[in-house]
Amino acid sequence: MDRFFKAIFRETQQVQPDKALTIILQEAIPTLNLESGAILKGIPVFAGERINIHITAGVVGKEIRRLDLICFDKEDLIEGVFHDELAKQLEEATKEGLIDP
Repeated sequence: MDRFFKAIFRETQQVQPDKALTIILQEAIPTLNLESGAILKGIPVFAGERINIHITAGVVGKEIRRLDLICFDKEDLIEGVFHDELAKQLEEATKEGLIDP
């Protein structure tokens, strides 16, 4: 059974491929022994108008736990976080010939 858990970005972060993002878990995941407020680390990958984030680690106290989770956008429940600013930048870069369509 698939289950969704809420997590947020607490602060603005620069999204760069292969540079981990910090995400804060907003509700406990009992099966993984993760409490609300746990810090999650996720690797972003740009995918069109979305940023796919693969959560690879959770920080609990001083312990780092290996995880294998993916992020879904809460608005449409599709994998990856929709980012309209990213979509606009990609559209402009394509129009200017910086990126092949």
